Formats: sequence, structure tokens, C-alpha cells
Amino acid sequence: MHKRKIMNYHQNTVDRVIAAQILADRAGLNDNQKKALVKNVEVEQNKSLKKEKFIKLGNKRVKKTMASIKLISNLANSKNYSYSEKDANQILKLLNSEIKKLKFKFKKSFK
Repeated sequence: MHKRKIMNYHQNTVDRVIAAQILADRAGLNDNQKKALVKNVEVEQNKSLKKEKFIKLGNKRVKKTMASIKLISNLANSKNYSYSEKDANQILKLLNSEIKKLKFKFKKSFK
């Protein structure tokens, strides 16, 4: 199924490029203008693919992370586990540290 999606995306890109070339011919554009138009279509397709990839992977990774955090929160059940406040704070400190790093990376990408 994954290969089919790649093939469909590739075919869609080819179709858009061909459509851009046909429109450029009908509009009477010169070769440089045609190349620029085709390049713009390819760039837009690439941006679209990156966005789709971000959403797909983001959803998958956030879902896994949430499940892991729920499992870690089970450790707080003192009926099943023995731990000190220091142990709990160490786990929370590590998690908060990673969240801060994540926020920094996203904020950095918008500057």
C-alpha cells in the first residue's frame, strides 16, 4: 500500500508538470518562462509532500509518546511500586528537559 501511495504521488506530480507544460504552450510562453512555470509546479508539489510527511509522522510520533507517558504515569501507583520523591522528581526533570528542547527546536525553525 505504501508503494501505491508513492506511485500515485509521483503520477500526480507528473500529471501536474505535463499540465503546466501544456498550459505554457497554449499561452505562448517562451522556453525560459515554461521552465520557470514547471519548476514552480515541482516546488509546490515538494512543499505539499513535506507537509503531508510532517503531519503523518507527527501524528504517529505524538501518539507513541502519549502512550509512553501514560505508561510512565502508571509508575506513580504506590500500591504497585516503591519510589521516593527524589526518584519521581528525577523522571519529571528528564521529561521536562526533553520538552524544553523540543520547544526550542520548533521556535528556532520559525526565526
